[in-house]
Amino acid sequence: MEKYSPLTLTTVFIFTTALITLFFSLFELSSFNSWFSQIDLSTLWAILYTVVIGTVVAYFLQQYAIHRGSPLIASLIQYITPGTTMIWSNIILGEGFSLILIGGTIITLFGAWMVTRES
Repeated sequence: MEKYSPLTLTTVFIFTTALITLFFSLFELSSFNSWFSQIDLSTLWAILYTVVIGTVVAYFLQQYAIHRGSPLIASLIQYITPGTTMIWSNIILGEGFSLILIGGTIITLFGAWMVTRES
């Protein structure tokens, strides 16, 4: 993290993943002749949201957390991801909360607290 910025690392991760995915997707796309004509505007917005928010911003924030904090802090962020995803999907998409998701989030946060607390 001392040699490369979070933005540089995020850019390299994204382009590496995109190139590998593009290579394998060519085989998949060749089996569907008219796949692009079946995509509507809401699907394009969902893809754009996933690329920008779900991938680029998420990777950047993780690298920024490692750079500013520590790898331990950055790894702890992963424990809150399911809970925050549940909240944002409720706000943005109107999805409901389920007891299983809420219970799983509570158990995950409790486990993270148990592991990281001082003895």
